Amino acid sequence: MRDSTIVIDTPWGRIQTPVEAEGAVNELGRLVWSGKLRPAGAGGVAQAKFDLTNTPEGQVYGGVQLEQASFRSEGLALNGVSGWIAYGGERDSSGEIQGALTVAEVERGAARFRDFGVQGNGTLQRLQQLIIGAKIGSGDGSLGLQLQGAKQGEGTDLALQVAADNLGAVAPALGFEGGVTGKANVNAWLTLRTPGLPSLDELPKLLADGFIRVSTDGVQAGTGVALQTGQLSATIDLSGGTLTLAGSRPWKVAGRFASGKLSVDLDWLPGDGGPQRLEFSREADTWWTRLAGATRGNVAGFDVAGSIDAELGLNDAGQAKVRVPEAVLDLDPFEAIGLTIDPGPMTVSGETTDTGWTATLSGSSAIGLPGKEGGNATAQGTVRVDTVGQHLTVRPVHGECLSLILPAQDFTPRLRLAQPASALLCPDAEGRPLLETDLDSDRPPLVRAAMPALALDLSIGAGADATRLTATTPVLAIAPAAQPEGSYRLTASDGKLALPDAGLSVEDVDAEAAVVPGATVPVDATLTAARLAIEGNPVVPMKAQLRSRLDASTDVLSLEAELTDPEGRARAAGTGRHDLTTGDGGLDLVLDPLRFRRRGLQPKDVVPALAGLPLACVDGRMEGSGRIAWGSAAETSLGLRLRNAAFRTPWGRAEAAAAELRLDRFSPLRLPAGQRVRIGRFLVDDETPPLTDVDARFGWSQAGGVDLRRLALDWTGAKVSVEGGAGRRRPSVLRIEGLDLARAVAAAGLDDVRATGIVDGTIPFRLDRDTIVVENGVLATRGPGEIRYGGATAPDEIKAAAAAEPGMDTLMTSLRNFQYQSLRATLDGRSDGEANVRLAVRGSNPDLYGGFPIALNVNLSGALYVIARRSLALARIGDRIRDYYVERLGRRAGPPC
Repeated sequence: MRDSTIVIDTPWGRIQTPVEAEGAVNELGRLVWSGKLRPAGAGGVAQAKFDLTNTPEGQVYGGVQLEQASFRSEGLALNGVSGWIAYGGERDSSGEIQGALTVAEVERGAARFRDFGVQGNGTLQRLQQLIIGAKIGSGDGSLGLQLQGAKQGEGTDLALQVAADNLGAVAPALGFEGGVTGKANVNAWLTLRTPGLPSLDELPKLLADGFIRVSTDGVQAGTGVALQTGQLSATIDLSGGTLTLAGSRPWKVAGRFASGKLSVDLDWLPGDGGPQRLEFSREADTWWTRLAGATRGNVAGFDVAGSIDAELGLNDAGQAKVRVPEAVLDLDPFEAIGLTIDPGPMTVSGETTDTGWTATLSGSSAIGLPGKEGGNATAQGTVRVDTVGQHLTVRPVHGECLSLILPAQDFTPRLRLAQPASALLCPDAEGRPLLETDLDSDRPPLVRAAMPALALDLSIGAGADATRLTATTPVLAIAPAAQPEGSYRLTASDGKLALPDAGLSVEDVDAEAAVVPGATVPVDATLTAARLAIEGNPVVPMKAQLRSRLDASTDVLSLEAELTDPEGRARAAGTGRHDLTTGDGGLDLVLDPLRFRRRGLQPKDVVPALAGLPLACVDGRMEGSGRIAWGSAAETSLGLRLRNAAFRTPWGRAEAAAAELRLDRFSPLRLPAGQRVRIGRFLVDDETPPLTDVDARFGWSQAGGVDLRRLALDWTGAKVSVEGGAGRRRPSVLRIEGLDLARAVAAAGLDDVRATGIVDGTIPFRLDRDTIVVENGVLATRGPGEIRYGGATAPDEIKAAAAAEPGMDTLMTSLRNFQYQSLRATLDGRSDGEANVRLAVRGSNPDLYGGFPIALNVNLSGALYVIARRSLALARIGDRIRDYYVERLGRRAGPPC
């Protein structure tokens, strides 16, 4: 027989071996074959001989002798096969078979056996004994298996011993395709209700009795799942289609779920303190069991602890699976994006997937804010955590948002969140995860989030000097920055900053901050604003920009600021610093010189806070510089200098003016005592002679109005001055020196009055709410003079009063040609009409009583005072000043510039 092939079908593929044989019928009538396997051909090489005898009765006897033979199929290769196999008996497989083989190397896919030996006897229908031994891989483990017929009844006794120092190489050799690594030892003795080896899914039905002892050391089974048991000795019960391992001694199952930076250690104690049991049930290709106990481990570098109930599965391919219906875990505090996160107890559920695992976490976490002294923010909600391979994502469930709660707290010694705040932490506009990271990489995680409708109510400063600041924005967005790696970009648009107590608000605020945790400069922020709104006034347009950079080594913010009007006609720039530790800081500002024009640029366009000052139609040049400061030893001082100016006030128009103004507070606005304004000419109106050489020293605030300290001026040659008190309720003094009555009467336009003489006097007064109160004011002449007034030209109301008041008719008659020696007037009263003027007149009228000396003492009070006052044009200046105080510096519509 030539050019023939022996074909053997095996579970691992078809083996084909060319064969040569010669056959002859011997003297007993039996057909005897002798042959060998040819060295050539695809089936392998062999030093193999065989004999085969067929008897006339149909029996077959034969044997094969192999020496260093090789056989190969698509999935199996046997190299260095030596030994013998003998068979004798009927052709119906009832004959006896026995043999002993050694194989130098067995290759089945990635599996490798060395020194494989097999010895056995029995029939093809019932195995009497089978002994298998082999080394696995390159010193990775060993396998021992013995099968023999059951001593009693039908079945097979199976003894198994597997020692694996490297399960990654051993598991494929045992038919498990999943990634299993680590060390393990398995010893088992089982009685099967079958004469041969069953498949794994048949084991529960065919297993009759036995025990298993398993010990492992860091075994990892399946993707990212490591399982470990203590020494296990258990009986096996297969009733009801389940597999139950019950032990009489304490034992436990420990697990580690590991993938890159992520690992969770599980320490389960099966049972409830009695005999420990594990019950397995089968679903599809997987055996599942439920484990309960304590766990402690590490998730992405974060320590966790808690209690957990889990379902552990192992499929036919050796891949481990985990399902967690519900667990409570407690994570240790950790750092993220420069914040300290302290999670509370978390309710967790999840399971492994074909590509990784997925989990849902629900609970709250305290967030320690940077640079703060006490209190926290709290985040609440439910997130879903997924992995695909080594890629992990975190997102709120169903696209919802997490809630953030910030209680009132001190961030720094001089910065406080005055009112509790709440916010939402949501996915960004594109719906991407809140967090993404690669578990096998040291790169920082990617964080993306949006915080809609964010509102903060802050208090800056300490005690009664604290300033309230509110900040709102439609949305604050957090996104990874392109460079450097691990940095973030925070943006806000269309926001608003407000000082409610001062009635000021900055609108259309856009902010952008670069955050680089761990860098020398971890924060670099820029803020721009479009306009400033002043309560009760139209919005003032402007362009403002502030940049701040944090030095991590000193906790100091450097500041750069620029403020311009929309047309770029005026510009102020400044630099400064803020110490986060002490709360102290300041900003040094310089205002570029600029030119005001009556119908053009005005001071309030440059410094919007000046909109509250009673100035209009300003023309001239202004420059300024100073420092805005805050903190424990803060001294704000912003100086403004006005040169060659003209402007309008509620009292009149100023020309040839110069001013030195200094602001020391913005909220509320205040110009402290010591402000100085000098005016060459001040015109009350077109009829009254101007005031000249005006020199005013004062202070001003939104709360208290004008605090006049000193005012000096010349009017018709007289020196007039006002020295003020320190407050609105403290007295001021009006002093008049050298008032020429002739010039004053002419300047006042009193054509029916003629007077000569020089008058001096002092008039103390104070402001009580809306009323001017005069106390012990005195006006007196220096010497003799003349007064001519009255007669037919006197107003009718004066004539009527003279007729009704005793002594007034005599006074009016005397004043027609009165040559006085002295005049003295004492004033007391209020500007609302409740007043008294006492006149002491000494002199004579040559046309009355023959020029006999007259001494008159007259009291003007009540309605008489009002009548007399309204009859004197000089009262117009006082009316204007009183009206200004009464209106409390209210903005009145004035004439166009």
